[in-house]
Amino acid sequence: MDASAPQKLYKYRKFDLYSLKMLTNGTVYFSDPMNFNDPLDCKPEILVDVDQDSLEGLCMRMTDRSSQILHECNLAVGYHHGDATEKEAYLTYLLGNRVKEELHSELRKNGVLSLAESWSCPLMWSHYGDQHNGICLGYETTRSSYDLMKKVDYDGTRCIKCSDLVNSYVNDCSTAKERIKDAFFFTKANDWKYEREWRLISDKPGEESSPFELTEIYFGMRCDHAVKATIVNLMSGFDIDYYEVFPRTDTFDLQARRLDTEAKQDLKARPPLRFVFGLADRHQFGYSPVSLSTELPSDEALP
Repeated sequence: MDASAPQKLYKYRKFDLYSLKMLTNGTVYFSDPMNFNDPLDCKPEILVDVDQDSLEGLCMRMTDRSSQILHECNLAVGYHHGDATEKEAYLTYLLGNRVKEELHSELRKNGVLSLAESWSCPLMWSHYGDQHNGICLGYETTRSSYDLMKKVDYDGTRCIKCSDLVNSYVNDCSTAKERIKDAFFFTKANDWKYEREWRLISDKPGEESSPFELTEIYFGMRCDHAVKATIVNLMSGFDIDYYEVFPRTDTFDLQARRLDTEAKQDLKARPPLRFVFGLADRHQFGYSPVSLSTELPSDEALP
């Protein structure tokens, strides 16, 4: 894992059935990178900076369908109108597209877990925390054994060089492999910089046992009392700190108040008020309601 990774990372979540399953089973979800809300995320372009022979050799290394691909590309070039130079450029274009397709097909098999550096970003609460109705889970990262965890680069290029692909697939160069993964998984547009995102890569998308220890849970400004009660009672056997988020009075920044023992006690499940205050029908429910009246003692009973 990146040595510069923060000791705590956070996951903003809507409170729903899946969130309950995550908390109950101690799991996280590695997303399919092809389903991200940003259509440019994990979809880099290919920069062809090698000759045609190297491109064909790369295609042969990347897929066992290379003969079919080369045949289809040459067939398409045969129908292309233009001189030899134009046809060669068209073949290079077609091969470059096929290389990109093969690369995307291979790397999309991985799953991506996205985490944030901060629990206090209003935009993150709005976009991923159900408009401040949801929760934010805080994870301790120091004891994780995952190696492929990095901070997202918001200033990098969206292109992967074919020369790096050749060095990776043909020459088995580890540095080239690293550059390819960085460009594919860890590079986003500068507009997303506010997320301060870190990513963990898994072998496949889907639910997995959490690689981190859950140590904090933050409740959004609009989080319902019932949601808080559900989570506090569900996780009562774990050493977790709970916080309620609220705005500062003088700025647009967010702050948090830690729930003490008394506040957590107030989040216990409550019986129906009609039973507590004796308003239930004794014949319908088969029990005698509690009386709210209190008789004063007579004078004779006073000392």
